[in-house]
Amino acid sequence: MRYQLPGNFQAREISGVAGRFYLNSANCDEFVSALESQPALYPPREARARGSIQEIDTGKGIVIVRRYRHGGLTGKIIGMAHLGEGRAIQEIHVHEAAREAGILCPQIIGFRRERKGLLTRLDLITQKVADAQPLEDWLKTASTPGRRRLSIELAALVNRIHEAGLIHADFHIRNILVEEAEGAERLFVLDWDRGRQVDAVTPEQASSTLFRLNRSIEKFGISSRHFSKVDRLRFLKEYLVSAGRLDSLRSLAGACQRHLDRHRLWWRLCGRPAGSNVQPDPYRTR
Repeated sequence: MRYQLPGNFQAREISGVAGRFYLNSANCDEFVSALESQPALYPPREARARGSIQEIDTGKGIVIVRRYRHGGLTGKIIGMAHLGEGRAIQEIHVHEAAREAGILCPQIIGFRRERKGLLTRLDLITQKVADAQPLEDWLKTASTPGRRRLSIELAALVNRIHEAGLIHADFHIRNILVEEAEGAERLFVLDWDRGRQVDAVTPEQASSTLFRLNRSIEKFGISSRHFSKVDRLRFLKEYLVSAGRLDSLRSLAGACQRHLDRHRLWWRLCGRPAGSNVQPDPYRTR
């Protein structure tokens, strides 16, 4: 599917900053004012970091700049180069579809396009969610009642994503933020890059999301003390209850376990991936 730039996004050039910006006219004023007064605020590129993330302090809030980079062999060959801005525009559309479906996501300010001959480099620019932390960090300090609440809320979140026909390409515990307010937790979803919207999410696509989420709990070092097998089963049960498929609990739990076992074997043979060093995370406590 080809996406067109949303009508509320306007092209802007900012003196002293290379490339052209395409910004959401509803929420870009602080960002533009900050760069017009101090162009050097826009951070330099990191040549090798995949999905590298940097921050800009506008004086009234923190803005996150995320570089688009290819993964795998393609990334080793062409790095950040793209043929156009379609990847950024697609993420904006999927991100906004998620927000319209009631899924909490950071506000997108826009993206930057920088031409390099026939190729393009892209950055996505979003507003940082204040007072939030990655689910990974939250789990390590959560109480038992908090984990129970979280299991239920997380299941409801995944179900809302699937009911909206949305597929998140990298749904793991570092792409979920937890914001605590008045004794309750609110969950935000980050990074809709490579995501897409379909007429209906198939059971296979839904299972893939669940497998990736389950795998990330172990990949990023969350011990059973911080999120136990009981917590995982509670999450799966709540998800299937919401989806009207509780009779599938045993088969889905078994499939999740087999999927995780295969990855455990792979990690033992090849070494566990350095997941904690994939990219700098502005939401982690320094």
